[in-house]
Amino acid sequence: MVLATGSASAGFAIGDRVMGTGDVTRDGSWAERVAVDHRVVATIPDGLTFADAASLPIGVLTAWEAVFRDQDTLPAGVGRVLVVGAAGGVGSMATQLLKRTSAFVVGTASRPESREWATAMGADLVVDHHADLAPQLRAAGIDAVDLVFSTSGTGGNLASIVEVLRPFGHLAFIDDPGPMALGAIVGKSLSLHAEMVFSRILAGDAGSQGRILARAADDVAAGRLRPIVTTTLEGLTAATMRTAHTLVESGRSVGKTVIAL
Repeated sequence: MVLATGSASAGFAIGDRVMGTGDVTRDGSWAERVAVDHRVVATIPDGLTFADAASLPIGVLTAWEAVFRDQDTLPAGVGRVLVVGAAGGVGSMATQLLKRTSAFVVGTASRPESREWATAMGADLVVDHHADLAPQLRAAGIDAVDLVFSTSGTGGNLASIVEVLRPFGHLAFIDDPGPMALGAIVGKSLSLHAEMVFSRILAGDAGSQGRILARAADDVAAGRLRPIVTTTLEGLTAATMRTAHTLVESGRSVGKTVIAL
């Protein structure tokens, strides 16, 4: 909620409910109150709780910038997309955003509950990222995909990812893959896109994130996008912060964990 506005801010008033990722150039990671650039937040739709709103920004922005990049549509020629880690926070939002297009979305998940969640997010097909991807896709009648969006394990899965991508396809990733052997990528002339959600702010393009979030808010209000809260922890304390980190770092959580003040 907006508690105060600066002289340079516009579009918001004290008392407005807003959502955003914050600003990596400013202090306040675990603070109860933070000062942010007004261009990186958007108004929370009426009827949406703070907890549900908190589940949206980081996933929406990361997925949008990685998959759509500087436009509102997929790159030309992209019709089949593989989302590695489709049950996670970013993967959940990526799947939903992709299903607003005409794309056929393949999600990866390894456990019954994560497979069920990925399907609920809209995935047309769910495969196991702990097994070879290519045979699973071929069994479903898919020889190759046009774009892979990898949210985790990119370095370890690189050979499998390259195998399922068509020549001149696209690989977008958001984790730190470590050293990568790029020979196979070069052989297929694949485009490679690394995404870090605060890069636009650091580059002076803060306004794009507010616009993306405003559009996401409209999508939520219209029922085209759903919040992804699966666990809500009460109170911003050292204990809830430890619990939240433990859940995320386990690699077994689905959707989003939120701490409610």
